[in-house]
Amino acid sequence: MRTIVCAIIGLLILASQSHAQSLGQDLLPPGAGSDPVGSLSFSEERTPKPQEEGLGFWFDISLGLAHQGNAHAQLHVASVYYDQVFDFAEAAKWFRMAAEQGLPLAQSSLASMYYSGAGVQHDCQEARKWFGLAAQQGDTHSQHNLATMYLLGECAPLDHIEAQRWFRLSAEGGLVGSQIELATMYLNGARIAQDYHEAEIWFRRAAEQGDPEAQRMLGEMFADGLGVAQDDVEATRWFKLAADQGDPKAQYFLGSPQSNDDVSGELSINLVVETAYNAAKVPSVGNLLLPDRETIGRFYIVEQQPVVSADDIVDARPDFARNGPPAVWILLDPLATERFRQVTSDNIGKSLAIVLNGEVISAPMIQSSIPNGEIYITGNFTGTEAANLANVVRLGE
Repeated sequence: MRTIVCAIIGLLILASQSHAQSLGQDLLPPGAGSDPVGSLSFSEERTPKPQEEGLGFWFDISLGLAHQGNAHAQLHVASVYYDQVFDFAEAAKWFRMAAEQGLPLAQSSLASMYYSGAGVQHDCQEARKWFGLAAQQGDTHSQHNLATMYLLGECAPLDHIEAQRWFRLSAEGGLVGSQIELATMYLNGARIAQDYHEAEIWFRRAAEQGDPEAQRMLGEMFADGLGVAQDDVEATRWFKLAADQGDPKAQYFLGSPQSNDDVSGELSINLVVETAYNAAKVPSVGNLLLPDRETIGRFYIVEQQPVVSADDIVDARPDFARNGPPAVWILLDPLATERFRQVTSDNIGKSLAIVLNGEVISAPMIQSSIPNGEIYITGNFTGTEAANLANVVRLGE
């Protein structure tokens, strides 16, 4: 009988791991056979809930074992409630039972529910607590989430050193997303010492796992000689690997389009004070009145001192992968990256004006802090206009 029960527990572990994918988690498998397993016995008085009808024999076995306190069975029951029954409150109850027995899969899932407010009230403190417990057991997904909280100052104090520590642990565990985040932190030198060599190491690890963004970034480092000897052949090799997977920037690097379409002028990004519909409106000292390029009669009063100017931009490329019209991707230098992060953190809900030739080409609302120094600019460009504007911004022409 014990052999049968152990085999059942093994199946439950596999089923629980598949649930982790539904929560968007990259998780390590828990150790099998660590929980005491009792004999198979079920309460005859228990009446199944209506939403449990039709879940089948294996769910009944799981539920029986879960009521006896088996953590893996509790995790499996929770995943069924989450993925199939869509009873998130019941799922959270069973995740908590398994989490309190130390299963990192359950701890990470419970943390995600507290963070999103699914089945439980949104609670940053509980989310960080359970991500932390799973992270301490080596769960790479939880380590990544904890690092992100510290990086953005969401549900945790803003702390780039803690963010770096947890990203490194997750990266060393092989999680591609953490390898890229860690590499980017070293590349930009955002609140940690800039180190191109470390950036190259972590971009390479992610690139060797086939990630196109990391492959393209590694190509850029070889093209520019950052952290490695400048090598056009090696740059082209990595660009091609990324381009073959559809990375638009890598495709652009391999063959920059040329055109005679005229897109010129100096670009800046300014904080919007207010929107106006009167060309005669006089802005206060320190502000400017600029017209909207797309809508006749609409104007923006913006702060005269730009948040980002042309001197802050270290790279610019057209971007064709986003929904809607083509865009321009720009990358800021480390000082501007930190300034832009602070401005976006302090002004969530306000708008930024993208200014070209004294006209506002777009004015997106700030949804959240932008810590990585990457900005996407849209403005109803054609593909050629986006390519030309990127060249103008990058070359300073």
